[in-house]
Amino acid sequence: VLPMIGASEDRFTLGKSAVFDGYKMAATLDMPETLGLQLWRDRVKTGYVTIPQSVPGKVISFKIINSKTKVRANLKDNKLFVQANIDITLDIQEMFEVDSEELKMRTKHYFVNRMRDTLQVAKDEGIEFLGISALLRREDPQKWEEVKNSWKEVLQQAEYDLRCNVHIRGQGPVR
Repeated sequence: VLPMIGASEDRFTLGKSAVFDGYKMAATLDMPETLGLQLWRDRVKTGYVTIPQSVPGKVISFKIINSKTKVRANLKDNKLFVQANIDITLDIQEMFEVDSEELKMRTKHYFVNRMRDTLQVAKDEGIEFLGISALLRREDPQKWEEVKNSWKEVLQQAEYDLRCNVHIRGQGPVR
């Protein structure tokens, strides 16, 4: 996976990613899917996200303070079970009046959906770039040897449990 740099007359843009299968570019990830990939690989440290709310046209902006993703892969009877749990701490940057429970729910769904979208690209293209195979290979080399030749099928038929724990510290620099 490599970042894609776009160029216009006066600036460069970064946000999309190119996914390679060997030496051939197999897929591109847009900005939300790239965020999903970074979540899968536990590479989100800080940044900003804007999350749509239930009221059309209303959004809430968050600053990511820290993020930790734990992914577990387990193989039973040649069926892969993958559990990913995101633990993320956010500060509200700007918002309108909203119920705190709805805010947490929408935020959880936002991050889980980013991971799910990226997972769908991996399944559609038949390429494993999320790091699940490397995780299984490290945790259980013997089971990995049993399924490595049919990995694409195992990945397609796997069960995924994606969860997110959101901690909203406060509003911007004021706490």
